[in-house]
Amino acid sequence: MASTRSSLKAASLFLLFSSIHAASTYEGCYKGTVNNERTLNLYNTASNDMTVQMCATFCADAEYFGLEYGRECYCGQTNAASQVAESECSFACSGNISQKCGAGGRLSLYHNDDYVPPSSPAEVGDYIYVDCYVDDLDNRTLPSKVKYDPDLTLEKCAAFCSEYEFFGVEYSSQCYCGNDLTAQVRPEEECRQRCGGNRNQACGDSKRLNIYASKEPRDKPGNPSDVCGYSYKYCYTDHRDARALRADVKRGNDMTVETCAAYCDGYLYFGLENGGECYCGDVLEAGQVAPEKDCSRACEGDSKQLCGAPDRLSIYISDVQ
Repeated sequence: MASTRSSLKAASLFLLFSSIHAASTYEGCYKGTVNNERTLNLYNTASNDMTVQMCATFCADAEYFGLEYGRECYCGQTNAASQVAESECSFACSGNISQKCGAGGRLSLYHNDDYVPPSSPAEVGDYIYVDCYVDDLDNRTLPSKVKYDPDLTLEKCAAFCSEYEFFGVEYSSQCYCGNDLTAQVRPEEECRQRCGGNRNQACGDSKRLNIYASKEPRDKPGNPSDVCGYSYKYCYTDHRDARALRADVKRGNDMTVETCAAYCDGYLYFGLENGGECYCGDVLEAGQVAPEKDCSRACEGDSKQLCGAPDRLSIYISDVQ
């Protein structure tokens, strides 16, 4: 009887293992990082009981999953890593020593054959889909307004950016707005991270934006030429360690050009930065004139006005000098 039970148990385990793996294909042994970034960078987990089946379940809505260092599981939408010799994936899985779970810096990589990619609908409200674009952390593709929401959807981002020509979604939870688009187009498969609030929608990826354009032209924000006894001068560089205007500062999520002008009344200069920061001074201590397009962030208190950008000041000078 014991022998029969053991045989039945072994057969059941074999069927379970086969059913789990029927939906995935082993790709081989790959490098775990490329240019200091994870090969599979969507999300990850680790366990002292890790198995291939456990990782496959955890990464069920990702196109690829991989196991590393015996106990680590990584999920991702693309695989741009280099394949290496199979012998380099020599670690047994911590939860099943008969399975291989990569090694230090090496992934045992699988493709999820049941993967259904999230979609970028052709239209969202009065916006139409454009393409997948590169985003630069130091020079944002859509820098005018930003929102972070773990439950982000395309509809939420479209509503947030309703006054702008473009909106873009990135890395599952980031929404960006802007009026100009000059970034590099990338293959669509690089923009397939799922939106936090709707797993069927695509929300870019790391440094990748799904971008939508408005069907109707929007009124673009600009700098008032004159306000409260001050005149607009130019866009100017700034740095937190060496501020261009050092006398006084005010921050707020209701910032406008008029608010900053009133706050800095009596100073020779005032400048607006990053949407909600106001700086005052009688001397421009450091920095240099920057291209006007660098000061593209809308004011938090008035989306029709420009309030610099990160490390960029919209500078005004007093008419009384």
